[in-house]
This record gives sequence, C-alpha cells and structure tokens, in this order.
Amino acid sequence: MNQERRKAMEIAEELFKKSRSNWPLFALSVAAFFSWTAWSIVVNNSSPFSSPEIAIPLFYATFFFATASTFALFGAFFRASFLPYRSVARSTNMAVRQGMIFASVCNIGLLFQQYGVLSWWIATLLLIMGVLIEISFISRED
Repeated sequence: MNQERRKAMEIAEELFKKSRSNWPLFALSVAAFFSWTAWSIVVNNSSPFSSPEIAIPLFYATFFFATASTFALFGAFFRASFLPYRSVARSTNMAVRQGMIFASVCNIGLLFQQYGVLSWWIATLLLIMGVLIEISFISRED
C-alpha cells in the first residue's frame, strides 16, 4: 500500500512539473490575445482625425504590446520545440526580451512611415540596431 502511494505521488509530481513548466507559454498566449483585442478595439473605435492626441499614442502602445507578446510567443514556442534541454522559464525570458526589441523596431518603423521618412536603408539600420542590442544582452549572459 505504501509503495503504491509513493508511486502515485511520483506520478502526480511529474504531472505537476510538466503542467507548471508550460505556464509562461500560456501566460504569453493570454497576453497576446488580450493585446490584439485591445489593438483591434483601438483601430475600430477611435479616429486619428477627430482626436489624434489620444488615438495615435493608444495605437502605438497597443500595437507594441500586441507585437511584443506575439513575437515572444513564437520565440518561446520555437525554443521549446527545438531546444528542449533548456528550461522553459529561461527560454521565455529570452523570447520576451527579443519580442520587445523586435516590437520596438516595428513601432519605430511605423512611426517613421507615419512621418514619411522610412526607406529601405533606414529599415535596415533599425534591424541592425535591434540585432546589436540583442547581441549585447547575449554577450553579458555568458
């Protein structure tokens, strides 16, 4: 009886560890869903012509959170699939950081496009700047 109970406890602990290790991916999924919902509400219910001081910053803020959470979610799924030996928390941490960097690059690109100054070489410089920022973070971790 005691051995059966110990075996059941081991199985329960194993299931708990597996379910607990995926909570960052679930949290990112929920964040992406709510961020895109907020972005669609801003796009459909606000006009940049009637109130630009509210609509444009809200658009950029919700777009940043939506793209950051989506890029982080894809990055975390990619790392979980192709790098199974790494912990999900560490992979998610890196994915969130990279998602925020790429979302910042996208938002700055959209802002430049709004003012009509975005060209292919400025977009390339923005991407290179994002890659260099990520390289500086990676080099500090080692």
